[in-house]
Amino acid sequence: MIRLLLIASLLLLSACHSGMNTLVASPVARTVASNDGSFTVYWVPKPDPIPLNQFFQIEIQVLDIAANPITPEDATLKVDAGMPQHGHGMNHVARVVPQEDGTWLAEGLLMHMPGDWQLYFDLEQDGVSRRAQTPLVVD
Repeated sequence: MIRLLLIASLLLLSACHSGMNTLVASPVARTVASNDGSFTVYWVPKPDPIPLNQFFQIEIQVLDIAANPITPEDATLKVDAGMPQHGHGMNHVARVVPQEDGTWLAEGLLMHMPGDWQLYFDLEQDGVSRRAQTPLVVD
């Protein structure tokens, strides 16, 4: 846990020194590392907290392990969510829109049931798809 916090801090500091305006910064951003450790997703739901049975958006920035931004020019991003205990996902397909500043905006997300969800960020780069996923409780 301490190692993950240290890596996230270093990534954030490196991003600040790269000259790129970071989309979000702690404590506003939520972060999740990819399952293979190759990138970190910084995400902010709008509104926050995520509402039950109402559409919401997520602002997203992705940085590689060296804190270099991964932009829509470099990769494609899909965002989805599911309730593993129930065996289903959302009733709507989210639309992920590249932004001019090198970030993404996921629109049309809707958590139609209260409970334990998993939020999925699938990044495809150079023909390889990698996932970052994080638990989410919606009340």
